[in-house]
Amino acid sequence: MLGLLFKILPQLIITTLSFTILRIWVGGLHFNSYSKCSYISLVSFLILGLLSKYIYLNQIISIVIFSFALIIIVIYAPVEHKNRLLKNSNKIKYKLIALFILIVLFITHVIISNIIISNSIIYGVLLSGIIATPIINKLE
Repeated sequence: MLGLLFKILPQLIITTLSFTILRIWVGGLHFNSYSKCSYISLVSFLILGLLSKYIYLNQIISIVIFSFALIIIVIYAPVEHKNRLLKNSNKIKYKLIALFILIVLFITHVIISNIIISNSIIYGVLLSGIIATPIINKLE
């Protein structure tokens, strides 16, 4: 509904998909209440959708964001939570899948000719990387 109101539905869909596909395997921040999570997610995706539409990222910034996500995944992924503890064998599997997804998203970003879709992918990757950092994970 808000995506239609702000005329950013494609950006919301692509950003959310990029974020969610990575989030499943990378893990990250969990809030202590469903309502807090829902509100912050809604606001975050609206902001990212608007940024995707109005602020174009050049190739250098895109590479910096993908590099940031790559470093976060290599060092911290998968980020565990008390509700999602993983065996060591699963940690390796999750990390490898997250790296594969990041590479696929990067390649898609490079070959896609639509700047809005490309931007939306980048912003989804950025959010996924941010919420996997140790500083952000201390928030609840």
